[in-house]
Parts: sequence; C-alpha cells; structure tokens
Amino acid sequence: MLHRMTVLIGSLEVPTDEADLQSLIESGALRERNDLDVKTALGATAGANKELARDLASFAVEGGLYIVGVDEKPVIHRTPQPLTGLKERVGHVARDAVHPPLRIDVREILASGNATDGYLVVIIPPSADAPHQADGRYWRRSAGGKVELLHEEVERIRAVRAIAKRDVSDLLEEAVQADPVTVTDRKTGHLFVVARPVAGVPRMLREALDRNFEQWIKADMVNAASSPSRWWPDLQHCWSSEPRLRSYSLFGDGFGPGRSLRADAKERGLLEVSVSDDGEIRLFCGRGSDLGPGIAGGSFIGEWIVGGLALRVVEIARAIAQKTDFRGDWDFGFALSGIGGARTALVLENPLAAVGATPFPHDGYRETTRSSASEIAADPLAVVERLTDDLFAVLNRGHFRFRP
Repeated sequence: MLHRMTVLIGSLEVPTDEADLQSLIESGALRERNDLDVKTALGATAGANKELARDLASFAVEGGLYIVGVDEKPVIHRTPQPLTGLKERVGHVARDAVHPPLRIDVREILASGNATDGYLVVIIPPSADAPHQADGRYWRRSAGGKVELLHEEVERIRAVRAIAKRDVSDLLEEAVQADPVTVTDRKTGHLFVVARPVAGVPRMLREALDRNFEQWIKADMVNAASSPSRWWPDLQHCWSSEPRLRSYSLFGDGFGPGRSLRADAKERGLLEVSVSDDGEIRLFCGRGSDLGPGIAGGSFIGEWIVGGLALRVVEIARAIAQKTDFRGDWDFGFALSGIGGARTALVLENPLAAVGATPFPHDGYRETTRSSASEIAADPLAVVERLTDDLFAVLNRGHFRFRP
C-alpha cells in the first residue's frame, strides 16, 4: 500500500508518524523557511520558554509548522526527544506567554520502538488576531527565521485583518435575505450554505489564479466535489455561469442572467454557487425541503441533499485553500428557511424511520461552525455533522448517518 502523509493545506505537509518525518527529511523539505522551523530540543528554562513564545508568535501572521526533534547540523537528521510534559508546556506557552493567546494544534509522534521519546509537531494556523506579542514585542516570520515587527508593519497587518474580518453569521443572514424567490412564490424550503476564510487576504483567490479565475471556477470547483452524489440537483447540474462583482457564479436550470428567474423555473431544481475573489463561498438551493409524492400538504427534508450540498461547500473551501496555500481556519454557516412542519424524507423509503421522528417545529434553522485547515483536508464530513446534528436530531432521531 502506498504510504501517504496528511497534507495540511497547500504545499505544507504535516508528518503523522516517523516514516512521514523521514520522508520529508530525505526530500529536503524540512529546511527552515518562512512557514517552517525545526528544533533539536526545547530547553526547560524560563529563557527557553520566552524563546518558544517568540517563535510561536512569529508564525501567527501567515501560519506554519514548528517541529521539535529534528537537528539541522551537520546534516538534517532525526533526534527523538523525551515527550513527557512537552506537549502541555508548549500549550501553556502559547496560552500564557503569547498575547493575545495563540490557538495551536500540538501533536506527538512516537519514535519507532519507543514508548516515551519522539517528536512534537506544532501546527500554527494564521490568526485573525495577528500580529501576536511575545516578550513585549510583535513578531513575524521571514525566510531566515523570526523578525521583530516595526510599528508601521503592525498597523498595516491589523488594517488588512480588519478589512478581511467578517462575521459568518452576518454573511449567512445576508445570503438568506437575498433569496431569489419571493416569499409569496415559495412552495419548498430553501437551503443556504456559506463559508469564509477567517484570516484570509483580500483577493487571495484572484491573485493566485490571475486570468484563470473564471476557468478554475467553471472546471476545478466542480471537480473539487470528489464524493459521489446521491441527490439532485448537484454541482454537475450547474452548467451555466457568469461573472459577478468580484466573484463568479455557477447555476443550473431556472436561473437567468443576474440571478433572474426564468418563467419555466422549477423551484426545487434551483441551485447556484458563487465564489468571491477573497475566497467567500455562497450556495443556494430551492430544494431545502420538498413535497412528498401523493401526500397532500406533506413536506419533507432530504438529509442527503441538504447535508450533501453542505459537504460540497466544504470541499470547495478545501480546493481554494490548496490553490491559494491558505493554512488558516474557515467559518461555515448553514441555514434552512420555510421548513416548519417538515419531516424526514427517510419515511418515504422506510416507515420505521418515522418512529420517534418529529416534524420540525420552527420555520427556519441556523448553525455555524469553525474548522481548521487540517480538518477540512482530512475530515470534511466532521464539519457537515456539526452544521446538521441538531437538525437531524429532531428530524430522524439517529436514523440517518453520513458515515457507515
């Protein structure tokens, strides 16, 4: 079997075991650069903790990896270290000696045949609060290591972060309010899914793609939906497209130019996905709920379609992160409108699924969550589960699972 290490985001690879670490050494990938630093060991003195705090803070602007247990001299090689208490100490330093506290992901890798020694891999995502202060100063990374930030640089970074910062709940509500179907014309529930990079750079996708922005949206974004489809409509049914202001949209049958609705539009078949040049994603579907066949007034929510389209948005976010080499967190929002009294669609196939299931008691549903770059790369379904768990708990009481 081919051994493959986990990719965090973009070109930065996160070793998960000693074999991964050795592969990176042999490939020459573990050389110090602006997004990577390796250390032979971490001292246990107060001065060593200050140095660690400065190192961690320096990664907060753009993110990166900090690996303990690798020596660069005379040639780069593995040097397993005692792990007892090390993970906890790094976590304490990130929380107590960096200001504001820095969120990190610390992972242990045991050396082969050893129960106590190994390597520490510290993942530092780009922080929405960057730059961070350590030892009374602000820091960033350069190709040669950490560098103290000048006052003008601190203000510039803060200004960029302020422009990019946007609450995902506001983005979700904006999407709901922009529903293309008027209230009086709605017969089905509607689905809205949004995503945004937390500490992204304005126009980061446009800068990465340049003149290929439109082509990537048309082709690669649809290809990013790697999982098989069990629902309709899906991304492959979005065969029309058009540029919008600082974004590009794909849409299926029923939509005309500028989100206008054609006279023959079928509400349940409406699907649109838009991606902005700064990485924001919006998805709208007119089949958030549907009328059951032959059941007067019966409204049903299909778990596969609402969860599946949420998964598509996570997969698109993963593709954007890889294309732009963005290693930071993502915020996701999920909403359904017009679903009051709807039941699980599982009862149409299996009457036993109705046992304990409850018609949804509210007209709408909202949920948001934050996900790390490593999670959307390795386990995108975990994001979907957090967005839909409360909804499905009411609808089907555990009769539906995305995972086998």
